[in-house]
Amino acid sequence: MWSPTNWRTHRLLQAPVRVPTLALTGARDGCLDTRLFDLMRPEDFPAGLRIERLQGAGHFLHQEKPAEVNRLLVEWLGQHRA
Repeated sequence: MWSPTNWRTHRLLQAPVRVPTLALTGARDGCLDTRLFDLMRPEDFPAGLRIERLQGAGHFLHQEKPAEVNRLLVEWLGQHRA
């Protein structure tokens, strides 16, 4: 049964993401199938979408590859200054 909360959540999930988006995933993530990132459609992210799969990292990529994660974050933030 759909509640008002479920309808709001459903509408939000259908709405485009209107801020630049960086999606990071470990290529060896055992908790989340990284193929899900292939389903992210650029047209749902009109402000931009960048997906990075870090080789040699799993679910906790920020702990496994901190230097690479930080480099990607700093680079991406530098490109999206307000």
